[in-house]
Amino acid sequence: MKTIASELAYFLRGRARQNLKVLLLYCAFLTGMILVYATLFHYLMLHLEGREFSFIAGVYWTITVMTTLGFGDITFHSDPGYIFAAIVTISGVIFLLIILPFGFISLFLAPWIEQRLRYRPTLQLAPETSGHVLIFGVDAVTHAFIRKLQARSIPFVVVTDDYAEALRLEENEGIRVVCGSPTDPQVLAAVRITSARYIVANLSDPENTNVCLSVRAQCQTPIATLVREPEHADLLRLAGATQVIPLHKILGRYLATRSTTLGAMAHVLDSFGSLKIAEIPVHGTPFAGQTLAESQIRQRTGLAVIGLWARGTFTLPSPDTVLDEEALMVLAGTREQLDGL
Repeated sequence: MKTIASELAYFLRGRARQNLKVLLLYCAFLTGMILVYATLFHYLMLHLEGREFSFIAGVYWTITVMTTLGFGDITFHSDPGYIFAAIVTISGVIFLLIILPFGFISLFLAPWIEQRLRYRPTLQLAPETSGHVLIFGVDAVTHAFIRKLQARSIPFVVVTDDYAEALRLEENEGIRVVCGSPTDPQVLAAVRITSARYIVANLSDPENTNVCLSVRAQCQTPIATLVREPEHADLLRLAGATQVIPLHKILGRYLATRSTTLGAMAHVLDSFGSLKIAEIPVHGTPFAGQTLAESQIRQRTGLAVIGLWARGTFTLPSPDTVLDEEALMVLAGTREQLDGL
């Protein structure tokens, strides 16, 4: 589905986007022509031959004649009708069977093929390349990681053996890509793993293990791997991974912490020196159903309630605000105050 979406995205940008407008205008012209012919069909049948057909029947007749299908279930029996049918047939051949397909080919298919043939994936990095981060496997997690690298101006390269993905990442997202197998020793040498700053492996657990073994056969560059099954963590460490991150397990615990406070601490969102910004669900606390003034959170802990998340909406609370059981409180204070809460 990603590949189909990326190919469709090609037609929604640049010159192809302008061509799409031309195609839509032409389709509107064809639709208007069919409606006009259907109206004339209804008029001629009624006034020349004394037969009455619905407008839908006129559209049906027009389409079958313009496409040269000619089922023959509805026909004219007079010379003016024959002439009209011939005009409809000729215009259908010209505008529907010749101009439309050739226009689509020249405006869309030919440029798309040309773009595909013009693209030449990068197969190796320059010999002087160093200090870069190598990323094997792109998904939502590594996309977020890539944005962090871009914000810090840290050079990075994505390595993939999928030609379509390489084209999509370079053409659509402007990400530097090397096309090749992440476990191929020649590809690893071509992406300069010996001078890389770090390697991030985000493939399946067996593929990550092979990447670690292949890298360790050439150098000691640090490797961070994401592990799908926590029990595979030790295997990845034995294969040479510097850091093994059980992200699914971490996310599961995080979601569980956010959904209930039964024995859980407030979750720290950010820090400004000793000041912590944290959130904690109201559910399961003595504050549920109380107003902010009644809860006396500030008086009892020193924490300031600076906001409430409720059903996707952030609000600034007042002393009379009721702490809904489904809400999240956003707090500001020190670590000691959070521990006290």
